[in-house]
Amino acid sequence: MIGLRLKLLVLDADYELVENKGVIKLFCKDENGNTVLVLDPNFEPYFYAMPKEGKAKILKEKIEKLDTSKLNARILKVEIVEKIWEGEKTKLVKITIDNPRRIPDVRELIKEWEEVEETFEYDITFYKRYLMDKQIEPMGWIEVEGEEIERKDHRVQKVIKAKVVKPAKLEKEVKFKILAFDTEWVEENNKNKLIMLSLASNDGFKKVLTCYDWEEKPNWVESLKNEKEIIQRFVEIVKAKDPDFLVGYNSDGFDFPRLKEKANEFKISLKLGRDENPLRTVRRGRVSSAKLRGRVHVDLFVFIDHILSASLKSE
Repeated sequence: MIGLRLKLLVLDADYELVENKGVIKLFCKDENGNTVLVLDPNFEPYFYAMPKEGKAKILKEKIEKLDTSKLNARILKVEIVEKIWEGEKTKLVKITIDNPRRIPDVRELIKEWEEVEETFEYDITFYKRYLMDKQIEPMGWIEVEGEEIERKDHRVQKVIKAKVVKPAKLEKEVKFKILAFDTEWVEENNKNKLIMLSLASNDGFKKVLTCYDWEEKPNWVESLKNEKEIIQRFVEIVKAKDPDFLVGYNSDGFDFPRLKEKANEFKISLKLGRDENPLRTVRRGRVSSAKLRGRVHVDLFVFIDHILSASLKSE
């Protein structure tokens, strides 16, 4: 393994479980525009319990004896810490465990104990907790020290197992790869049918996938047999172009829900990210959004509707 120290721009964040332990995944771009995956196994998930007056030590000892084996989790550390609560210094019990997905379950075990006044920060997603504690800004730069390792299940140029990750001061622009897409549908026999999927990128690439064919069609039009082949070809193009940003307009509310429905019908896995996981839907504020690990999906309609609409003038 080769020791490295790199400055990287954070594009996307997630985590995985390895032997029941959370490992942070940071999908980054280096100064030359290459995609780098940073794996940090050193961060541990935690939450807080506020003890009732004079019960901090008793609560700490009681949690230390707690049996969590049925939850597939292990308590690593229980500490009494001091935090500011409503303007005053307050003693809290900090509970650290190995499996970030079991934080809510451990909290459920203790929240009704007579020694517990309240519980806090049990619902913060593990990778968000990491970013906050490390003071890492999305689309901000970090400095990483670690070892380069082999990993074949991610579409990246380099994988680093990190020893140290910290914010870095660097003002440098990175040229991102952007791919936009749109779909067209018709209704046949009371079912939605995909008839066209178009793509365009910021490097001049453009492609229209359709199930129609005609003479003298432009060379950027690709005729396919059916809906299934259109979706399969879409996945192939996304993997080949390897965009950092996949952009649509109402793609969360229209394109991706319909594509997911069709993909399920045809038993196609929509592996559009930089790992082997299929597209999934997550809650972002007021909307449900498609998440592609390692790429940023931007629905411009949602951005305009929620962010820009208040400042737009219309007649």
